[in-house]
Amino acid sequence: MVVSVIINHPARPMGPQLDGTILTILGTISGLAWGVIGLVLSYSTVDARTGYGAILALFFSIFIACAAYIRAYWTRFYQFSISAGIAMCYSCLAEVNGEQVRYIKFWSYGIPWILGQAISLVVNLAFLPDAGSRALAETLHEAFLIMQVKDALEIPRPRNVLLRRSLARVFVAVGVAYRDLRLDVSFTRYNPVEVRELRNLIQGVIRSILLLKTETRLFERWDLPEAGIVPVTVTAFETIATDVDGSTEASSGDTKTMPGDDEDALLRLVALKLAAPTEDMLLHMRSVIRSCDAALMDMSGYRSALGPPKDEAYDVDQAKNLLRKAIDGFDQADQELQLLGVLPDTLRIKEVSNILVFAHHIRGAAGSIDTLGVHVSDMKQSAGRPKFYLPTYSLHMAINYANAQIRRDRGGVQCQDDF
Repeated sequence: MVVSVIINHPARPMGPQLDGTILTILGTISGLAWGVIGLVLSYSTVDARTGYGAILALFFSIFIACAAYIRAYWTRFYQFSISAGIAMCYSCLAEVNGEQVRYIKFWSYGIPWILGQAISLVVNLAFLPDAGSRALAETLHEAFLIMQVKDALEIPRPRNVLLRRSLARVFVAVGVAYRDLRLDVSFTRYNPVEVRELRNLIQGVIRSILLLKTETRLFERWDLPEAGIVPVTVTAFETIATDVDGSTEASSGDTKTMPGDDEDALLRLVALKLAAPTEDMLLHMRSVIRSCDAALMDMSGYRSALGPPKDEAYDVDQAKNLLRKAIDGFDQADQELQLLGVLPDTLRIKEVSNILVFAHHIRGAAGSIDTLGVHVSDMKQSAGRPKFYLPTYSLHMAINYANAQIRRDRGGVQCQDDF
C-alpha cells in the first residue's frame, strides 16, 4: 500500500492523478497475470517442477525486457511499466516453493495496491484539488508578465539576451501547457478549442516581439527648427507623349515643395512623423496585454493567488479600442509620409530604412496584440461555469507525449532521450 501511494502520490492535478491511477492498476494487473501464467506453467508437469526456476527466470526476463522497452519508448506508460515490474518481481520471487501456486498471495498484493491508489485519489480530490487549469494559468500569467513587465515592450533599450531567452522559453511553455490540457481530464472554464487559438495568438505576439530591434533612433529628441528646412522644388513625375505621326513631346507633371534630401533632414522628417504614433502604440500594447492577463486570470479563478491585484481594474474592450485608435493614427502618419514621395529614395539611407523597418515591426506587433485582445474578449464573454473536458488528443499523439505527471516524476524522460 505504501509503495502504491508513493508511485502515484497525490501532489499533482486531477487529470494526471486519474491517469496515474488507471495506469498503475493496469500495470499491477498485467504483472500479476503474467506471474500467474509463469507459475502455472512451471508447476504444470513433473518435469516442469524440476526446472521451475528456469521457467520463472525466462518469464521474468521476457516481461522485464518488455516493460523496460515500453518505459523507454513510450514515456507515457512509465507508471504502468514500473507497477508491472514490481508486481512481476513479487509474483515470481515471493512465496515460491516449487510445489504449488499460492493464489492468496496475489490477493494480498493486489488489494492493498488498489487501496493505496484509492487513498491517493481521495487525498488529491479532497485537499486543495487542482482541476487542471492552474498549470495553464501559471504559464499564461508568466508569458504576459514577461511581455509587460520585464522590458519586452520598453523601447528603446539595449539588446537583452536573457529577455529573448525568457520569451523563447515561454513560447514553448505555452504550447506545452495547452498540450497538457488536452492530454488529461480537466474541470475548467477554459475551453480547449479556444485555448488552441489563444496559444497560437500568444506565440504570434512573442514571435513579433522577438523580431524587434530595440536599439533605434526613432525616439531621439529631434530638434527641427523652421530655419533648418530648405525648400526645394522637385518634379513629381515626367511623362513622354507620343503622337500618331511618331513625334514625341515631353511634358512635366505637378511639382512639390519638400525638405532637402540630406540624411539628417530625412531622419528628422521620418522621426517626427512616426515617433509619436509609434510611442502611443507601445503604450496601448502594454495596456492590452495587462488587460488580457487580468481577464484570463479571472477566468481561471487564480487571480488572487497569481495576480494581477484585484484592486486594479483592466477592461479588455476599452484597452483594445484605444490600441486600434493608436494603430489608425500610425497608419495615417505613415500614409502621409508616403504621400510626400521621398520614401523610395530614402531607403538607400541605412538609418532611415532602419527606422522605417522598426516602426512597421511595431505596427505588426500591435496588430497581433489587437487580435489577441479580440480573442480574449470573446473567451471572457463565452465563459460560463466550469465544465469537464475529456482528453481530445488522438491515440497516437497521446501515447507519444509525456504529460504533466510524467515530467513531474521525471519518469523515463532521460531514458527516452538516451534510447
